Amino acid sequence: MGKRARVLPRAAAHALRRAGTSVTHAAESSGVSRRAMRCAVKRLVPDDTFRLVPLGEDRLAIGSVPRILTQLCEAVPRLAEALSCAQAAAGAQPLSLVLSFDEATAGNVLAPDPQKKSCIVYAAIKELGTQTAALWWPVCVVGADTMKNQLHGNLGPVLRHFVRFAVTDNIKQGFFIQCRQSFFLRLVLAGVIADGEALRQALNCKGASGLKPCHLCKNVVMKKHALASAQCMLGYTCDICSTDMQSWDAVTDQELFQFCDLQRARQGVVSASLFAEEETLSGIVYSPEGILQDAFARRLLPPSKWMFDFLHIYYTAGGCAALEISAILRAAETCLQQGPEDFASLLRELPWQVPGHVLGLQGPAARARLLHSSRFPDKSYKGKAAHVMQLLPIIPCLCELLDEENKLQQYLSSFEALLETHRELRRLARQGGIMETSRLQDLQRRHQALFLAAYQDDLLKPKHHWRHHAAQQIAAWGAYIDTSACEAKHQVYKGAANKNMDVLVSSPDWSKAVLTRMLCTCFEQLETHFDNRARTSSGQERQFAWGQQTLRTFSQVQWQGLHWKKGDFQLAPFPGMVLHCCLNSGDKPFLLLEEYQLEEKQRFSGLFRATRRMRTLQDLPSSHLASWWLVEEAGLVRAVR
Repeated sequence: MGKRARVLPRAAAHALRRAGTSVTHAAESSGVSRRAMRCAVKRLVPDDTFRLVPLGEDRLAIGSVPRILTQLCEAVPRLAEALSCAQAAAGAQPLSLVLSFDEATAGNVLAPDPQKKSCIVYAAIKELGTQTAALWWPVCVVGADTMKNQLHGNLGPVLRHFVRFAVTDNIKQGFFIQCRQSFFLRLVLAGVIADGEALRQALNCKGASGLKPCHLCKNVVMKKHALASAQCMLGYTCDICSTDMQSWDAVTDQELFQFCDLQRARQGVVSASLFAEEETLSGIVYSPEGILQDAFARRLLPPSKWMFDFLHIYYTAGGCAALEISAILRAAETCLQQGPEDFASLLRELPWQVPGHVLGLQGPAARARLLHSSRFPDKSYKGKAAHVMQLLPIIPCLCELLDEENKLQQYLSSFEALLETHRELRRLARQGGIMETSRLQDLQRRHQALFLAAYQDDLLKPKHHWRHHAAQQIAAWGAYIDTSACEAKHQVYKGAANKNMDVLVSSPDWSKAVLTRMLCTCFEQLETHFDNRARTSSGQERQFAWGQQTLRTFSQVQWQGLHWKKGDFQLAPFPGMVLHCCLNSGDKPFLLLEEYQLEEKQRFSGLFRATRRMRTLQDLPSSHLASWWLVEEAGLVRAVR
């Protein structure tokens, strides 16, 4: 029997839902010819979805926002419904389009392939949400060769093209999305979020990182720099140790634009040495192709709309939390003669447990690998941001259990303040909207004071300064935002680039090929996202008799993005072990728990004893699970918040 000659776009999206699946394998698994599958991909992601920009020998594909959204809405009706409702709620006001960009490298985890390193630009709509990977879609992929040879490491020219194409597409005036539920959509470029170093590189504000660590402040310099203590600058300059934001002299967009215009006028007029000195003192490097030299693009996407990312500030390698995890374990090795491997053995030998929704850490070996010595190559912990977040509560608990003579008191005080800051960030992330961040700012200032007391200023980085700006920025944005969803989306790039695109690595078609393949996965991701959001339970339904009632129980329930499984330990609103995850007659989830009571409170953990009483919890958003817990004996649990 011959293979089918035609494939529906929806079937192609399903066959290509995994980024590592090639078109050839998708065709074979679907029982169709490769030509038929390629034609289906063309209909799924037509050529007019992109604009090709020539850059030397390369061609850069930049996605059109209206065309990408039209294709997604046509294939995923629930996305069209969500966008239509968001636009109706906004009335005549446009929805907020936000961009993010970061680098990712495909290849073996232990030996990444530098040829497959790319900078990926993502877009999302604030009103739909920014905390889920499915709600971000790629709009540009810039290969390593193009970034190095044509762009000289600067993404600014790419963003210039994107801004101009967005204006050509009339996103602010509005465009018609034609699908089953056709509607009119307005968008405005409302923000950019990325790692601080990437932001400064794209803005050409990184040329004097040894002097000016922040492009938003005129008078903040690096620690121990001579200008900070120069007699002529006393009372004006301060270094990154300062947390007094009132003393920071903020630069406005207009001042920055005026200086860039002055740079352009003085280029070639003054001596090269004087021009270079001005670049050093200002922190702004002249680049005729940069976004700050484009009066049109910089007006639509000014530096005041560029936001520092809390994920990179705290949780990735070199972030505040990653630095302090490494620092306190080095202190423990010095004071207690207990190194990372000793801490790892505590996670391996003791039956510590984590909530069921935390993936990849269910076994003792997996948990112990979090503290393997290879994770500490330098002054910072090296691992996934999610692992850093999971480690934060357990590290001080283990230190407390080992430190019988309080030798780590000063270091633990700093870590406790860091942990409180982390919890405040998680609280803000769960909120629908943010009006102010004064508590977060207070916690960050307190942490910085304790951090300096414990470690002096040897470990202080520009990220300790940027985080105060980031707190202001999310308050102005009106909601918590970071790039955790984009980090998860990087796995799509790695899957596509690692298995499908070897022959195109140095080809002019690399950008379009990878971007097309990444967009093919977006359709199924969105379907899964809306399915999961509507689902309240998973697993086989069972019956459980409780008193006069018969409860419908499942292996897991979820509500408003939160998950619970049997065996999870809850700390609030009352301590308890989840016995059953249930649904009521209206399919709303609730929990049946065995209640525990606090027997002993310690600084970073608590000891709880079972009461043999069972209680239900109907208000699931009030439930706060322990991040780690250890069953020390029957009915006795040590839990970490």
